[in-house]
Amino acid sequence: MTRVTDLRCTDYVRAVGSKQSIPGGGSVTALVGALGASLGCMAASFTKGKPAFSQHNSRLGELIEQLENQATDLMRQVDCDAQAVEALAQVWALPKSDSTRAAHIQQATLNATRAPQAMMRELVQTIVVLEEVCGICSQLLLSDVGTGALLCEAALQAAALNVFVNTSCLADDVQREHIESECDEILDHWLPRAHALATQVCSQIRTPRSR
Repeated sequence: MTRVTDLRCTDYVRAVGSKQSIPGGGSVTALVGALGASLGCMAASFTKGKPAFSQHNSRLGELIEQLENQATDLMRQVDCDAQAVEALAQVWALPKSDSTRAAHIQQATLNATRAPQAMMRELVQTIVVLEEVCGICSQLLLSDVGTGALLCEAALQAAALNVFVNTSCLADDVQREHIESECDEILDHWLPRAHALATQVCSQIRTPRSR
């Protein structure tokens, strides 16, 4: 399978809108999260080196590196999710007379939860870094941090949906409950934080301060 991350932006959008399962919601979710991290990285990069923020240069450099790594990891999940969906489609296509079909479907379904779970964990780390960037970046760049927070909030919710659509098909109740419990804990704690960060940014950019 061609890596979907090798597609041009316009081709990717067309592929998403076409009658095919790849790239689908999980792949799009990872891309949205990566863009959220990248916006924070841009805000930190433009702030670094400004005289008014010179005392934060060292920390900004560290945050830039973290956000670059998080964006890279999330982009990796764009392809990981596509591969998992493709594998799941292949086992569903097995003949119903195949005695191993049910077991293969269960394993492929479990595997399809892995990428969106990884996205959620990475998004948590991205939100933490965006919170710190918000406190030490230029006023003119706060809107990018806030947009990044909103993208991470949406990506968290979307990643959870892509987990739950697969766990709903798992026959192992213990396995399903374990996966869903972790997702619920992340959603309960981190959705409010991402939303609060975006709200804070909106408040700050509507209140004049030193640039």
